[in-house]
Amino acid sequence: DASLGCPQPGMMYAQVITPGYLVVLEAEGQQYTYHTDTGRTAVLCEDESGTSGATSGGTSPGQATISATVEGVRGEAAMTVIIPNLVVTRDTTLTGDLLVDSVRVAAGTTITLAGDLKLEAGGPVEIAGDVQGACRAFSVESDADITVTGDIDTACAALPPGDAPGIRLVATGLLSLDGGEMRTSGDIDLTNDETLREDEFNAFAYASGPVQVPGLNQDSQFACIARDYQFIPDPARAVDGANGGPTGGDGADGSTWRLGCRGDGLLENVQIFGQDGGDGGRGEDRSAADVTVRGGDGGNGGLLRARITGTLTIRGQGSEFESGNGGAGGPARAEPAANPAGPRAPSADAAAGDGGSPGLLDVWALGGIQVLDAGVIARVGDAGDGGIAFAKGADGASADARNDVAQDGGNASANGGDGGTTPDVQLRVVGPSIAANLILEGGDAGHGGNAESEGGRGGDGSALHQTGGAGGSMNVNGGFGGDADVRDPTGLRVGAGGNAGYAFFEGGRGGGGWNECRPFLLPGGDGGVGGTITGSDGTFGLGATNGVIGDLVIADGTGDGGPGGDGLLPGTGGTPGNDQAVVNGDRVAGAAFQ
Repeated sequence: DASLGCPQPGMMYAQVITPGYLVVLEAEGQQYTYHTDTGRTAVLCEDESGTSGATSGGTSPGQATISATVEGVRGEAAMTVIIPNLVVTRDTTLTGDLLVDSVRVAAGTTITLAGDLKLEAGGPVEIAGDVQGACRAFSVESDADITVTGDIDTACAALPPGDAPGIRLVATGLLSLDGGEMRTSGDIDLTNDETLREDEFNAFAYASGPVQVPGLNQDSQFACIARDYQFIPDPARAVDGANGGPTGGDGADGSTWRLGCRGDGLLENVQIFGQDGGDGGRGEDRSAADVTVRGGDGGNGGLLRARITGTLTIRGQGSEFESGNGGAGGPARAEPAANPAGPRAPSADAAAGDGGSPGLLDVWALGGIQVLDAGVIARVGDAGDGGIAFAKGADGASADARNDVAQDGGNASANGGDGGTTPDVQLRVVGPSIAANLILEGGDAGHGGNAESEGGRGGDGSALHQTGGAGGSMNVNGGFGGDADVRDPTGLRVGAGGNAGYAFFEGGRGGGGWNECRPFLLPGGDGGVGGTITGSDGTFGLGATNGVIGDLVIADGTGDGGPGGDGLLPGTGGTPGNDQAVVNGDRVAGAAFQ
């Protein structure tokens, strides 16, 4: 009859033969029996008994594979199970991909993420409670409005290798965050239209002069709102580069905060902070052979990026926007152990990592930007400092130890890392923007890293091989201070230039000639030649105030020739090394080479 074989209590049905089908669905191991007519009606028979194995239960939301048998014909297909409405009124644990009609998380409740969670809603999403889950990705997509008034915290206690999971909110209607806090170790992506394309802004971005934009909207129906909300990267710095053997790893770049808004946007009493780039890892090697060591470069600071097709209104004296600082370059230490094999002792080459660049405040609003309250701070992050380099060549073995000519000392080369440079960009006011209330600050360049090199001492001569070995040469270059190139609307630099790195020279003495201690039966040996020095201190960076110039420091006795030995005829002292260093700042030196 018209009940399709599944009559419900209290209902009346037409007593006519009604053609239809028996459909058995299976989802995640559970079977469900449906009776249908030949049109659009399908009824789940909750109490059906028999071979179908029907039950009244449901299956988990999301994607599932179903199998169906109709008149002996079996097939399979994908099925999307949708929760009509997700309403959270008490603490709940969620994970996976959930498809829902709408979402409402009541105030005072907490959703704990047992794994990554992706919510896809056909209707509005309202999150008045909190969402938390250590190192979990959290994504919400809605075909309507998204309103968040609670806290969202997915920060990692320990950062994973690679990109940390972030937070993504994609609305189609209003996107509103009000009175809460968002913490994450990864990127934050907020938009009310994920179809926004960069080329929609290109004509605006590369315009040489004012472009035609509508007047500022003082009384807007905002499409994107962040009010009394904080966006905090946690941890404040991205992953540091690994401390290697000879090569340190590069620091990771800071995460990015992104806002894409079709329509007008409002940022009121918000604090948005970019994540700092990770520091470069340390490079170190003490092998008994020539060693080359590199420190890792610092990561770049996190970017704050916004693209608004309408007007962007910023108000509230508590509003602050700060991009991430660049990470520091990693140090490098090359100090090989002695090895008597070969004519020269092991040499050392150390180059420290460069400092990273800061993130930028990269905000474009086609309808103009209005900063309505004084004291709004826009701070460009600072660049990272260059790493410190130290290189020490091994001392040469004596002729006695080698039963051969005295070994020359190992050469040593050290290069301090360059300080990071802030990008050469200028804050531009295009169209009817009101920027007088904006305080632009920060953007200091990184300091150059110091470098120190110590040449190995030449080995002493023997009775059979009387001349001492030559001292190792020394090459030292202090790191360059970075330039602070970010400029205000008038074209003036905003930040300070970086200081130059110092260059330190030491060692490199020639070995002593053979000393005939017996009653002068043999002549004394000649001293070894001193090591040559090359290189320079760093140069300072340019900025609103320029950095400080570096100094070149030479320790007493650096590059001296070895002493001649006593004997029947006294040996001649070794020739001092050549001083070919270039001085940019002051030269601080001991006694002249001897």
